[in-house]
Amino acid sequence: MVLGLLNDPKAGAVVGKFRVINAAKNLLTKFINIETICFQWMAQGGRWKWFGIATIPGTNFAIRRHILEELGGWDVHALAEDTELTIRVYNLGYVIRFFPAAITWEQEPETWKVWWRQRTRWARGNQYVVLKFFKAVYEAETKNE
Repeated sequence: MVLGLLNDPKAGAVVGKFRVINAAKNLLTKFINIETICFQWMAQGGRWKWFGIATIPGTNFAIRRHILEELGGWDVHALAEDTELTIRVYNLGYVIRFFPAAITWEQEPETWKVWWRQRTRWARGNQYVVLKFFKAVYEAETKNE
């Protein structure tokens, strides 16, 4: 992934894939594993192949230090800091490159209660991001009319 940053000055960040280390634990983790694979290949891979864009996931990414410093680091109020950071990197004019060969492993929730709390947290976090950037999107759209 580091070579992706070194070889492309327009790349602000690079992202890889992640896999579920506890996929065989129970039915829930098996479904999360399927969801993860679908996300990696259809959403992340598809966006990269067809549109040349990728999003920073919560894990397995590298970002240029000077960009992170220019952005002032992470937004401490963002529960979906990966989504929020993705938007700010693109707003600076950089691209985020997808490197599917870079794979890490992560542990997923093993109970429905933990899974529900995780997904609720993600939903709240993404709602914050939408509200944070809504005004800028609206203003850009009204300028183009």
